[in-house]
Amino acid sequence: MRVPLESRYLLPESLNQIKRFLMTEPILGSLLIAVIFGLTLGLLRRIFGRIGYEIILIAILISVIALVLSGAGYTLFTVKGFRFGG
Repeated sequence: MRVPLESRYLLPESLNQIKRFLMTEPILGSLLIAVIFGLTLGLLRRIFGRIGYEIILIAILISVIALVLSGAGYTLFTVKGFRFGG
């Protein structure tokens, strides 16, 4: 049974769309990553019980660093001759 050509390239195209979104909207993309990270941390906290405020503060710090680095990464990786991806 042959797989249709469109469905074969469905996943890479969606990954390209995500990459394009993160490159064109670094602030929104990094906020989305921070929200997903926070939700994951909240879920893990619910599963494993009370973790402690130090871990949550570290997670907030990591989210802020991710915000800054994604903006800086957007600037770094779009410099001429240093582009990544297609």
